[in-house]
Amino acid sequence: MPVSIEEDEKEDESLLDKLLEHDGKKLTTEEFDQILGIHEITNFDSKRIKRARLIKGINLLYEEKKGIGLITRIKNPEDKRFVYYQIRF
Repeated sequence: MPVSIEEDEKEDESLLDKLLEHDGKKLTTEEFDQILGIHEITNFDSKRIKRARLIKGINLLYEEKKGIGLITRIKNPEDKRFVYYQIRF
């Protein structure tokens, strides 16, 4: 069953509150997935897609409120295949 836009926004608001507790921190993908609640998804591609959609929704919501994105992706300088997620408000 499809999720309504209102339910998506409520989920994003809840995640926004959780993320704001980590202001200034640089999180690994595993840590970030824990916060987003997607750590139990076993399929790598499904998890990646879900993470990207959540980041997009949260950043759009935060931009509407504050004029800037909340989540920034930072490439790992030692291994460019991996990223960190920085939370800034």
